[in-house]
Amino acid sequence: MKTENRGFCRRLTALLLTVLMIFASGASAEEGEGYEVYEDEDGQWYSVHVSEPDGNGGGKSILLEYDAALKLPEKGEYRWYTCDETGENMELVAVTTDCRFETEPFEQPEVRYYLCELTADGERFEDELFAAGFTGLPVIRIHTEEEEDIVYDDYYLSGSMTVQDGETVKELPIRIKGRGNATFNYPKKPFTVKLESKTGLLGMEKSKKWVLLAGYCDKSLLRAALGFKVSELVGLAYTPEYRYVDLVVNGAYAGNYILCEPVKEEAKRLDFSGDGFLVEETQYDGDEDPAFYTEKRGLRFRFRYPDKEKVTAEILDQVTAEINELEQAILNLDGTDAELPEAVDTDSWVNWLLVQNILDNKDTNRYYYRTGSGAKICMGPAWDFEWSVGIGWYYGERPNPNHELIVKTVYLQKLMENGQFRQNLKERWKEVLPGLAEILTGFVNDTAREIAFSRQLNFHRWRVMNIRLAAGGIPLGSYEAELECDRTYLLEHIRWLDEQIGGM
Repeated sequence: MKTENRGFCRRLTALLLTVLMIFASGASAEEGEGYEVYEDEDGQWYSVHVSEPDGNGGGKSILLEYDAALKLPEKGEYRWYTCDETGENMELVAVTTDCRFETEPFEQPEVRYYLCELTADGERFEDELFAAGFTGLPVIRIHTEEEEDIVYDDYYLSGSMTVQDGETVKELPIRIKGRGNATFNYPKKPFTVKLESKTGLLGMEKSKKWVLLAGYCDKSLLRAALGFKVSELVGLAYTPEYRYVDLVVNGAYAGNYILCEPVKEEAKRLDFSGDGFLVEETQYDGDEDPAFYTEKRGLRFRFRYPDKEKVTAEILDQVTAEINELEQAILNLDGTDAELPEAVDTDSWVNWLLVQNILDNKDTNRYYYRTGSGAKICMGPAWDFEWSVGIGWYYGERPNPNHELIVKTVYLQKLMENGQFRQNLKERWKEVLPGLAEILTGFVNDTAREIAFSRQLNFHRWRVMNIRLAAGGIPLGSYEAELECDRTYLLEHIRWLDEQIGGM
C-alpha cells in the first residue's frame, strides 16, 4: 500500500482509536463496571528495541530494520531521522540503500526515537517509528525453540536465556511457560522460567525456578516492589529478592519486568524441617499442585511446599486435618476476651495483615505455613500487589477517596473480633508507623528513578496510559501523574489507617 501521507494516516488512526477507547471506557464506568481495552498489535506502526549493556556504563549500538511495508522493494532509498516519540521534529541522520541502520552506541542511559521513510521508484511508502534505548537495567533475552510463541500456562517450551548486566553474561538452557491466573490473559504476559539446576541470577540467591512479573495493569510499575519493601519493613519471615529487568522474547522487546523467585521456591528458605508445609488458600481449580477443601467453610487450599511429587497421601491427610482444626478453633472463638487458638502464630498473622493494609491490597494471596513439628501456623509470604495503592474494584476519580480495612479471609474476620488480637495489631502498628510514610515515599522516588528509562520503552511498547484497564481507576494520561497519584494515596491511606488501628 503506497501513499504520500501513509505515516501521518497511521498516527492519526492510532490517535482516533485511543480517543474512542477512552470514550468507551467512560461509558462503561457510568454503568459501574470496569472496562478492559487491549491494543491491537497489528495496528502498531512503531518498533521498540533495547540495547545490551557494554560493560562500561553504556549500551551497544542497535541494528534497526525497516519492515513496515508488507513487501519491500528490491531497490529503494531509506531515509533515517532522529525524532520525538510521536515521529515529529525529524532530523536526517543517514540515507541507506538497504532496510537496515545501525545506531550510535549509548554512552549513558537514554531513549532515542528514529523514523524511517522509504522511497522507491518515485513512490513513498509508509513510515516506521523506532524507540531505541539503553535503560541501565539488566537485559534478559529469551529464545524459544523455533521462536514458538509462549501462549500457554500449562506446559513448558524449551529454549535459552541470556542474562546481561554490565560485563556479566549468563547463557542458560531453560524451559518457559506462562504463569498467573487473570494476569496471563493480558497482552503483556508474566512467565515462569525453569533452569536445569539452581543458579544465582543478578546477585540473587540460587534458585531453579524464576518468575518474570509483567505488571501490565500497574501504570507506576512499582506495586510489586512496594509489596516486597513493606514486607521487609514489617518483618515477615521471608521476603523475596527481586530485580527490575528489560525483557526481550524471540527478538521482540516485551517490556519492563520484575525477576524474582516464585512462592514455591522462596518458601524453601523458611527453614522447613520434618513435616513442615506451606499451603495457599485459593479459589482457582485445576492447578497441578495437590489440593483439599476445609470441612466447615469449604475453602480450597493447594500445596506450595512440599513439591507435588513429595506430597504423599499421609501428608495430605495430616495437613488437611491441621487446617480443619485451625479453622474450627478460629470459628469457635466466642467473645472479645476469648483466648487465641494455640496453633496461630499471632505475630506473623498481625504482620501479614499490616502489609496488606499499608498498601490497601484489594486482592490478597493468602499463604499459611508451619516450619516443622511443634511449630505454630504462620501467615506469609506476601505476594501479588497488582490491585493495591488505590486501584482494584474502583472506577472513579483518583486518588481514590475511599479507604477500607483489608480483612479478606473469614479467619482474620473472626480474629479481628478478638480483643487480644486487636491489641496485638495496635501495638505492632505503633512500632511500624514511625517514619513509614517517609520511607515509602523515598522508596517510590528512588525506584522511579531506577526504572526511568525502562518505563519509557515499556509504555512505548504497551500504550496503556490513556486506557482504562481491569484494575480500575480513571487514566491520568502520564507516568508522572500516576506516580504523584500513588504517592498522595499512600500518604492519605497511612494517615487513615493510623486513625482506624489507633482507635481500636
